[in-house]
Amino acid sequence: MLTVDFRSDPSTFADAEALYLEVRRAEGRVLSPEALRKLPVVAADDPHAREWQIRAATADRLINYLRGRQPHPHILDLGCGPGWMTARLVRELKATTVGIDCNRSELERGAEAFGAIEGLQLVYGDIFEPVVDAASFDVVIVSAALQYFPDPDALLIRLLELLKPNGEILIADTPLYRREEIPAAAERTRDYYTKLGFPQMTEHYHHHAFDDLATFSPELIYDPRGMVSRIGRSVFRRPLSPFPVLQISRPKSP
Repeated sequence: MLTVDFRSDPSTFADAEALYLEVRRAEGRVLSPEALRKLPVVAADDPHAREWQIRAATADRLINYLRGRQPHPHILDLGCGPGWMTARLVRELKATTVGIDCNRSELERGAEAFGAIEGLQLVYGDIFEPVVDAASFDVVIVSAALQYFPDPDALLIRLLELLKPNGEILIADTPLYRREEIPAAAERTRDYYTKLGFPQMTEHYHHHAFDDLATFSPELIYDPRGMVSRIGRSVFRRPLSPFPVLQISRPKSP
């Protein structure tokens, strides 16, 4: 039976975790193990059905991209939550996958839901601590999670340390703005969490500009503003993500 591997002190993030769980409950996003096993498929009348269609499309894109890169990769899924995509990566890519998060409740529900899947590991840990080995991953995925890190520069420097020589970071389902768009986006976030009843959550949600990642020379492997994507959404009503998918490679040694 899969259990959560605790590699950081849970008390460090206890307050933030409690707040996050209250927000997720208010949003109707705390799912049973049975519902987790079905993700990203949800009922048509689920209030988040459209979002899950988008998350499914992104997962498909990441899996298809990785399938063409290398067999049986060793993957780190950062900010994995309960691990629905972490588990899917194992099943569809025959990968060995480590999901890491600092939310004990979500990880434990994930362990209950996906405990029968070999090759899956769920870790409670602070990624800035030595909770995983350096130079050990082919791929690090940061999906729907970059916005919870205040300093993307520091995060990416840390993640690059975890990659094998030919490894790569994939960033997905995270809003990246033009610099001038950030004040309005931050105001929308404040309004949303205030109306939900948790204005303090605003302190844990960060807005990053695409320019913030320029130092790392990201490659755009999915452009939501490209013509193909816009046609897919507007004409064919495809549930494509409005957020880019970026690839960042580990710099080659001189």
